[in-house]
Amino acid sequence: MLSSPLYRAGQAAEARGEPLAAGGDTARRLQAQALAALAKLKQKQADQARERADVVRALRTAAAQAAKAAARERLEMIKKRIKELLHLLAMFGGSGASGTLQELRQLSSQLREAAAVLRAGDGAPAAEEGGAAAAPAAAPSAPAAVPASTGDDHAEGRAAYADQQPAVEAESGDPLKHHHNPQDTERESDERLIDAVQKLLRSVTAMAESEAKKQAA
Repeated sequence: MLSSPLYRAGQAAEARGEPLAAGGDTARRLQAQALAALAKLKQKQADQARERADVVRALRTAAAQAAKAAARERLEMIKKRIKELLHLLAMFGGSGASGTLQELRQLSSQLREAAAVLRAGDGAPAAEEGGAAAAPAAAPSAPAAVPASTGDDHAEGRAAYADQQPAVEAESGDPLKHHHNPQDTERESDERLIDAVQKLLRSVTAMAESEAKKQAA
């Protein structure tokens, strides 16, 4: 009884020198004070919960943005390595096509993982394919082993490279150079980057498969 809100409110009013009204007026005033104190406490708790939720949301968004930045860097590494493999195909033709195809398959898997990260919403877990999608970017594989070129043995491969290069540059050059259009949303820019690298990968893979068939024949 001595610890009830009404009793404490009455003690506080008496300490402030406020006269206590008789009968029901005192009870109503004390009840109103107790309700006001309870409402203030609930509001404070709600504000604290909202602040904690804002902090958690900000942390999740920051983590998602960091993962997306790493995924964009990974795509740039993949694009660079694909172009290196294209150059090797031009130099050696079908001699190293099988090793090139194996590495292109690995790059395709890394591309899918990076795309999953970029397509995930901020703060939402990204889909995983063959491992953690938000893992640090894997270092490019070592160049595929190919025999030394002799004379014009690979003239056909160099000719195929010359024929393929304009199409590859058209597919991979401009979209990657201009994907930072300030008028576009970040998601649209990411989609264009993913699409450009995918087209480059498909183009070089088709060329490697063609060279591998010629070598097998």
